[in-house]
Amino acid sequence: RPVAAALATCIASANNGGGDGSGGHGRCFTVWGSSIGWLVFFAAITYQVRSRGVELLSELVAVAVHVQQEFEVAGASFAHADMLSDDLRGTQVLLLTSQCWDQPLRAKVRERLEGDLEEGAVVIDYARDLEASPRFTLVEEVLGGVSWNDKQRFFIFRKTASAAGCDAAWS
Repeated sequence: RPVAAALATCIASANNGGGDGSGGHGRCFTVWGSSIGWLVFFAAITYQVRSRGVELLSELVAVAVHVQQEFEVAGASFAHADMLSDDLRGTQVLLLTSQCWDQPLRAKVRERLEGDLEEGAVVIDYARDLEASPRFTLVEEVLGGVSWNDKQRFFIFRKTASAAGCDAAWS
């Protein structure tokens, strides 16, 4: 699938940029709006990277945690939290499941990522809202099939340096 290929490329690129993926806030793949965890499980199992899911609905988090524990999926973790207050340290690849988000929420997410996501991090999104930000560069637009749409568009962005150049020390 195109998203799988994009994720593999992004993770490889992120790993080449540093970070050993070890404990604490090492490099990781994060999903905002992780639902019952399938995207988190996919990354943890397929690419053996530390993968986190953040979901607002506690019932969905409970299912994801149950599956993670039942099948002992190494490297997968889940948080019942508001993504707008999520700790992004170490997130090298962020997947936004934004297809049902309204414009005010998308604007808050964009503002949050402009300020708190590390330079060089990759964002995969169903929408192209980050294109309006000077802090993100559209790297690729990918067409892929999902359960609700055979021709779903995915937009892959990379966070760039701030206008003031304050992030240069992190590159």
